[in-house]
Amino acid sequence: MMELGTTLVHLERYSEAEDLLLGALDGFRAVFRDQPSHQRIRSILGRIIRLYEAWQRKDKVDQYKTLLEKANETRPKPTSSSQALARETGPPQARGPV
Repeated sequence: MMELGTTLVHLERYSEAEDLLLGALDGFRAVFRDQPSHQRIRSILGRIIRLYEAWQRKDKVDQYKTLLEKANETRPKPTSSSQALARETGPPQARGPV
């Protein structure tokens, strides 16, 4: 649905695109209900913003930009790969003589 909706935006078939993109957003929100800042939700919000920009619907652009900003604010902060590795493997162990 998301890809077809994006294609319809490029074809200037905005009403059809809106139905598909909003439907995709609802679906992702249902699937990722415990993760409101999931990458898929942020991605579809970006596509919806582009739809409304192309359609010149400033009120809707502002509405969905606010939702995207909130999703970005609640997104988990990235960690360095060494921090992630330490969490997975535990603290480094002292090595004895080789």
